[in-house]
Amino acid sequence: MIDIYLFSLLNQWAKQYAVLDNFFIFITHFGILIIALMIILTKNKKCLIHAFTALMLAIFIDQIINLFIYVKRPFLENQVNLLVIPSDSSSFPSGHTLRAFALGTALFFYNKKQGIIALLIALLVGISRIFAGVHYPSDALGGIIIGIIASLLTNYLLLFIPINSSAK
Repeated sequence: MIDIYLFSLLNQWAKQYAVLDNFFIFITHFGILIIALMIILTKNKKCLIHAFTALMLAIFIDQIINLFIYVKRPFLENQVNLLVIPSDSSSFPSGHTLRAFALGTALFFYNKKQGIIALLIALLVGISRIFAGVHYPSDALGGIIIGIIASLLTNYLLLFIPINSSAK
């Protein structure tokens, strides 16, 4: 299966180079926080509302999916190089990745340059989850799609809600 192949291709590098391990461990733990701080530092009320709402919607969608779908995490079924303490929750979708993409996409609507940086960090979060041995690539891809969709839906809904964005 291509998912296992791609997982193995990336995870095989874990525990080979300490610098790489430390980088991805840092990103997996703090990538979402970095994106959230970028949003807070915009001091744009509408961006903050958009990001928070998109984040809550993405988490809600994740919870609904997990009521119906349970996918075993890679370390439960394969020999992996595990870098972080794993959860026993469903592997699909990657919650870290969907949160990072919901926030990064929200920021992109208000500041393209910072948004691109945030989305690159979000992508690294998704990669870090595979590298660390806790998600398959399809889990990260599912997180990317859900995070972006949650932010797009939130953007659409905010068109109908007047928010004074000049009060930064």
